[in-house]
Amino acid sequence: MHPAFASALGIAVLCIANAGHDTPIPSRSFLLGFTPAYRSTTHHEEVLKMTKSLDAIAKEVSAWFFEDYLPTWVAVGAGKGSATKDFILRYWGVPLYTDALGQNAWAMTPQGVVDFLELNQVPLKAQSYTHTVVPDRKVTAYSENGAGIDVIWSRRRADESEVQRLAVHFGAARLAKEGWRVISIQGVLTSESRLDAIWGTAA
Repeated sequence: MHPAFASALGIAVLCIANAGHDTPIPSRSFLLGFTPAYRSTTHHEEVLKMTKSLDAIAKEVSAWFFEDYLPTWVAVGAGKGSATKDFILRYWGVPLYTDALGQNAWAMTPQGVVDFLELNQVPLKAQSYTHTVVPDRKVTAYSENGAGIDVIWSRRRADESEVQRLAVHFGAARLAKEGWRVISIQGVLTSESRLDAIWGTAA
């Protein structure tokens, strides 16, 4: 039996048993005294459970993004492997809000999303891009279906000389059928190696 219900039932029985006798019936404050402590404990447990759940989701998103998406993006950008540029539709959603590399617009079609990929990768290929180093990163789970990925991309040649350094915020959502998809991309060119030295903040 639920603890709260058992307490309430016990009090109800006590009240009935006391009918017609001089023994005081429990006061309203006494009755109410049972509930807050129980609710407080339950709320605390729920908060802890949600925190653990969001930590697990953040790890899930991190694995999807850095172990699946990033290697695939790099392989295509460096002209390796057999994947074609439309691979990006497995990771970027449609529509996609883009604000980076001089573009500030919604990509409303699959082709528009692929075009934004090309805006990123064509200049890199022209400068012998081979791989990406990640100086700093942070993944935040906001809910069971929403997350943000903040990252610094150091895009490099084989000799480790840097082609481009870009700080990017990716908004991600878990969609019912598709799973995790990036739904927004905002990026700025930078020379920094730490995210907290890049973004503007206000309380």
